[in-house]
Amino acid sequence: MQPTVRPYVFSDLPDIVRVQHATAVMHRYSLSELERDVVELPEAIRHNFLVAIDGGEVVGMANAQRTAGSFDPHRFLIEVYVLPERRGVGIGR
Repeated sequence: MQPTVRPYVFSDLPDIVRVQHATAVMHRYSLSELERDVVELPEAIRHNFLVAIDGGEVVGMANAQRTAGSFDPHRFLIEVYVLPERRGVGIGR
């Protein structure tokens, strides 16, 4: 089955945290941190998540954002996370 990739909705945030915690070794989001960020951050530095869904489950996500501490309108931080057990099947390509 081919995964579906779409922009996130607010209700995807717990799944975004779950995927990120399963894969990230550095800074891990907390749900409360993400909920605050998507509501309060200015649009120029807000998260731009995409989620990969397969079999009704979020199995990966991507984020592109400008960082607040080193803001440059032409530079983005790009993160791509895919659950370890779902890697190698085309979700992160």
